[in-house]
Amino acid sequence: MKGKWPYKELDKLVEEKPDIRYAGYEEPEDQWAGYHAIIPGHLRYDKRLPLGARFMYGEITSLCDDTACCWEDKKYFSKLYDVDIKTISKWLKLLEKYGCIEIFSYSNKEKNKKVIHMLFV
Repeated sequence: MKGKWPYKELDKLVEEKPDIRYAGYEEPEDQWAGYHAIIPGHLRYDKRLPLGARFMYGEITSLCDDTACCWEDKKYFSKLYDVDIKTISKWLKLLEKYGCIEIFSYSNKEKNKKVIHMLFV
C-alpha cells in the first residue's frame, strides 16, 4: 500500500453521494452488457503476473469511475472469480508491485476502505 487517499477534493463528493460510481447509471437488463475491459498488450503477456491478475486488471479498468478509481473490495473479486480472498490479495499486490495500480486507504465518517487507483500503463 503506497499511502493515504490523495484526492481530498473527492472527500466531500463521496460523503454526499457514497455510491458516486453509479450516479445516474441504470443497470441494463443484461447486467454485463455495458462493461468493457482494457488490458494493454505488454500486460497481457507479462510472465511475472499470473493469468488471473492480468484478467483482474481488465476487470478493474471496467469498474473505474471518472477519477480512475475502482471502489470494489476483495470480497467482490473473490466472489466474481470464485477464488480465495488470499489469491485476490496476491494478485493485487503483484499488480501494485509492477506499477499497474496503486492502492490507497480511504476513511470517511462511516467506514474505512481501500481504493484501487489505475495507473494506465
